Amino acid sequence: MSPHEEESTSMRFVAAPTRTITAAGAHFVYRELGDEIDREVPLVALTHLGANLDSWDPELIDALATQRRVILIGYRGVGSSSGTPRDRFDQMAQDAIAAIRALGLTRVDLFGLSMGGMVVQEVLRLAPDLVDRVILAGTGPQGGPGLTRMTGTFVRGILRGAASLTNPTTLLFFTRSDNAKHAARAYQARLKLRRIGRDKPVRPGVLVAQLRAVKRWGSNRIPPLGPSSQDRC
Repeated sequence: MSPHEEESTSMRFVAAPTRTITAAGAHFVYRELGDEIDREVPLVALTHLGANLDSWDPELIDALATQRRVILIGYRGVGSSSGTPRDRFDQMAQDAIAAIRALGLTRVDLFGLSMGGMVVQEVLRLAPDLVDRVILAGTGPQGGPGLTRMTGTFVRGILRGAASLTNPTTLLFFTRSDNAKHAARAYQARLKLRRIGRDKPVRPGVLVAQLRAVKRWGSNRIPPLGPSSQDRC
């Protein structure tokens, strides 16, 4: 085992170094941590809209990494990754595939959170040979109901957050019950636990591009099966 592998197996989220991999004409930031178990098939995670590597919940990532190798990969033009932000999920998927292969990986499990789940679905379509198992969390299918309204929902969350001096993710991710408010405060505190080597903030242009991608994803419905296709099922 190489020194790099020895380091990655003992890291927790708050201390895992931010590294860079060059692929598809851009530099992508990533972090790697986890256990020796299942090293041959690591779990690659792609995050939600408007997020950088610091937006992952340490409590979640550390729990996943207790029994397997976890790799968090950033998007083009987001945080410290170079390039222009993508506004199509097929392009984001192509970037993810290139980064995964540049890391020397030939088979991975994928975890897609919210928008990341939409990217993962495109990775499955474009490179099914690369994927073993998939976790889709809080996401939607192509043409899914309500996705074309995501821009309005997100903008209203930002405006409400600005008016109430509240992080928009508290309003977008949690209900307003007492239990949810407590959970939101704990979540926001965990996001601040990492103090060194933090990713760069997400620029407004990233949100514009990613919201455009979500709207396009929601508008492009998958054609229904034709009679010949149904006959083959």
